[in-house]
Amino acid sequence: MKWVVSLGLIALAACSDALEQDTTAGQVVVVVERVPSPMLRLISAEDLTVRRVIPLSDLPAGPPTSNGSTLLFSTGSNVVVFDFGEENVTTGRVITVTTTPGVAGALAFQNASVAWATFDLLTPGPTFMLARINIATGDTATRSLPARPRGVAIAKGRVFVLLAASDETNWLSVVDAATLAVVDSVPLTPVGGLAVTLGDDGFLYVVAGGSLTSSAGTGRLAIVDPGTATEVAVINGLGDPTGGAVQHPSGRLLVPSLQGILEVNTATRSVTRGPGSGVMPAGDFPGRLVLDQRGRVYAIRDHCADSGSPSGFTYVLSPPPAFALLETLTVGACPAGAAAVFTQ
Repeated sequence: MKWVVSLGLIALAACSDALEQDTTAGQVVVVVERVPSPMLRLISAEDLTVRRVIPLSDLPAGPPTSNGSTLLFSTGSNVVVFDFGEENVTTGRVITVTTTPGVAGALAFQNASVAWATFDLLTPGPTFMLARINIATGDTATRSLPARPRGVAIAKGRVFVLLAASDETNWLSVVDAATLAVVDSVPLTPVGGLAVTLGDDGFLYVVAGGSLTSSAGTGRLAIVDPGTATEVAVINGLGDPTGGAVQHPSGRLLVPSLQGILEVNTATRSVTRGPGSGVMPAGDFPGRLVLDQRGRVYAIRDHCADSGSPSGFTYVLSPPPAFALLETLTVGACPAGAAAVFTQ
C-alpha cells in the first residue's frame, strides 16, 4: 500500500536528542569551493575554526561525498580523490572516467573501495552516463543512461539512479552493481526530483521540488523500499527544497529549503517542522546540509546566482531540536558543497 501523508506536527521523543557525544576528534568538514578560487576549506569539527585551505588546480563541479578519511569530488569528466588519512595531504589523485567533455553530477560510495558517479556528457550531446569507479586502482566501468541523472544511492547491493525525463517525470533506475545491467525501475509520484538519500532505516528518500510550471511550495518526499523496488509513501508539505535530505541520528530527516531547514519524522512518515517553522540560520536559507559526529548541522549557503556577493557562508548549528547558531564561517561565494572526513 502507498501512503500519502500531508503536513503535520509530531514531536520526537526527548531521548533521541541526547546526541552531544564528543566524538569529533580529528574530524573536519571540507567545503569544496569554486569561486572566487577553487579550493578545499577544512573546518575543524572540534573547535569550529578553519584548520587550513588547500588550493585546487581545476574547478570542482558537483557536490562532494566522503567515506571515512576519503573525500571524492568531480572536475569535469574526472573525479578527484583526497585521502585525509595521509599526513599533511595537499593534493588529490585524479581519475579520468571519460575523455568526453562533461560534468559529473551525483557521487556515492558503495564501500571504501568503490564509488559511483553520474555524468552529463556534452558531446554528442547531451548524453548521460553512470560510472563505477575503483578508488584504489582507478579502474572504471560505465553504462549509458536514458535520461538526465539527478542522484545516486546504493542499497541492497544495487545502484539506484534518480532520472528525470524532459516532461519532469522521475523514476529510479535499478542497476546491478556487478554487471551494470538495468534490472528494475521504480516510477515515482513526485516530479522535479532533486536528490536521493539512503536513510539509516534502509529506505530511500527522494526529495522533489515539483514542476517548474506549478506554483511554488510544492515540494514532496517519495519513500522507496529498495528491497521490493516500490514507492511506499509520498509526503507532502516540503515547501521549496534546495537539495538532498540528510539523516540525523535522532531519526529526523533534515531537508534544506527556501523556507529553511525542514524535518520529517521517518518513523511516523510525517513532517514535524514545515515551511512555516523552518530553521533559518541568521535569517538565511541553506542550499546543502552536512552533519558531524556530534550531530551538529552545517548549513551551506551559496551565492552562485548573485554576482555582487563576495562570499557564501557555513552556518554551524547545534543538533535538533534546538538548532542554536554556534558559528558563522565565511566561505567562497559559490561552494559546490561539503562533506565530513576524518584526518590523520
